Amino acid sequence: MNLPIIQSNVSLKPHNTLAVDALSHRYVKLHHAKQLTSLFEQGALDSSPFFLGQGSNLLITQPIKPLVIHNQLQGFTIEQETSEYADITIASGENWHQVVCHCIKNGYYGLENLSLIPGTVGAAPVQNIGAYGVEIKDTILKVSVFDTKTGQSLDLDNKECQLTYRDSIFKQPQHKHWLITAITLRLNKTFTAQLDYPVLADHFKQSSKTITANAVANAVIAIRQSKLPDPSAIPNAGSFFKNPIIHDDNYQRLIKDNPSMPSFPTYDNQYKIPAAWLIEQCGWKGKREGDVSMHHQQSVVLINHGNATGQSLLRHTERVSKSVKQRFGIQLIPEVNIQ
Repeated sequence: MNLPIIQSNVSLKPHNTLAVDALSHRYVKLHHAKQLTSLFEQGALDSSPFFLGQGSNLLITQPIKPLVIHNQLQGFTIEQETSEYADITIASGENWHQVVCHCIKNGYYGLENLSLIPGTVGAAPVQNIGAYGVEIKDTILKVSVFDTKTGQSLDLDNKECQLTYRDSIFKQPQHKHWLITAITLRLNKTFTAQLDYPVLADHFKQSSKTITANAVANAVIAIRQSKLPDPSAIPNAGSFFKNPIIHDDNYQRLIKDNPSMPSFPTYDNQYKIPAAWLIEQCGWKGKREGDVSMHHQQSVVLINHGNATGQSLLRHTERVSKSVKQRFGIQLIPEVNIQ
């Protein structure tokens, strides 16, 4: 396996959906997992390199000094298949939405609600991506990683991945040297619609169409397109903040003062509050500062209107977060990876 070419001082503007013009001091495209071993053996692999997919959940605030490994890994393998399910291994550089479409087309179900989520397969377990009542943790069997410190490969099962709301073991600083090379999912051969999420349930209440996997996927796509701007037209990284989860005592205090506050019960007497609503109540919806704003329709989405720097984008989100904290006593946590 030939050693891939490492480039110097590469602009990452085309490689992040917020279109931040940040430099990578060293940059390499990864087409085969074995190239990681070659890089390691040649001493060209940093102990904690930066693994870049499609840059769809990323805010770059400064030049990136560690080696940037741009993930181009491709592959889709059926490990085993029964009449009830299929275990499928997917390379981490595959486009997530294209994988969802491919699975539906071939009769493998469980990912329909996760349609049109931007990014690569490798980002899915890092974020434990979720939408409309479904999370990737519901289908993950294992995640395969390459350890850049030891040069060894290892597999983590679902429990070991520590998948929680928009979080996982892969976000922990002590595991920055793990590069995800593939994930293995167990998908059903029989379709069961997951319509617990109110907006999705309402969509089908108002429709006479038969509820198929394609119908659910198309509904999710339509809902997402109506709410979220297209990054290719308006640079953004999707939802910038997580929806905060608060305890019952805090919820009761807030609902008393804000009776129209939307909320969703979760577990253990906790409630999820839409970050977009909190941001809008603080006057940030569509409010522009230079080339930066929160979107005029979906206020949890950070927008680069032209030539905003990573630092100016970050400062804007810090002001938004501060005002929400002051008014509601809730600390917004970024969902986006900030570098």
